[in-house]
Amino acid sequence: MKELKEITKELEKLNLKRYPNQELLRAWDAADELIIQKMQTMELEGLKIIIVNDAFGALTRYFQHLDVTTYIDSYLSLSALRLNNPIKKFKLISELDDIKENYDLIVIKIPKNLSFLREILNKFSSLSPKSNFISAGMAKYLTRNTYNLYTHTFKDANISLTQKKAKLIFSSNAIKIQKRKLILKRF
Repeated sequence: MKELKEITKELEKLNLKRYPNQELLRAWDAADELIIQKMQTMELEGLKIIIVNDAFGALTRYFQHLDVTTYIDSYLSLSALRLNNPIKKFKLISELDDIKENYDLIVIKIPKNLSFLREILNKFSSLSPKSNFISAGMAKYLTRNTYNLYTHTFKDANISLTQKKAKLIFSSNAIKIQKRKLILKRF
């Protein structure tokens, strides 16, 4: 397994940029690095992978050699994705598209907005109930409610230890939506 320092150097070589341009800030964070580190330990060839909420396109660019689809929800993300992926070797879908495909691996950059995360989890867990999910976010934004959302959506949800102020959540075996709605009504 590569060290996070090595992954940082690899990302720096890609010359990724933020959109709009802010030269003092990188176009990726520690959560991106943790996702990359974890995915490098997995056998990914032949898997259908979707990357959700890749704000600056760092993950899409890093894994462009695989069968990767990117799901975005904003014009700024789309602009950054195009800026950082000049080869345009990626498939793109948005929240307006009717998604019918099943994915083997769903990679989520956890948004700060819990309602948006709930929408993402409901959409992709019902499409691909047998899929594996790898989610990552900065620890300061991962509240108990975030983790509760995962435990109510999946039978199996495990959170990693904090590294570089970021955490991973591994989840699988989505609970059927009818059960999930009943659980959410209790709150």
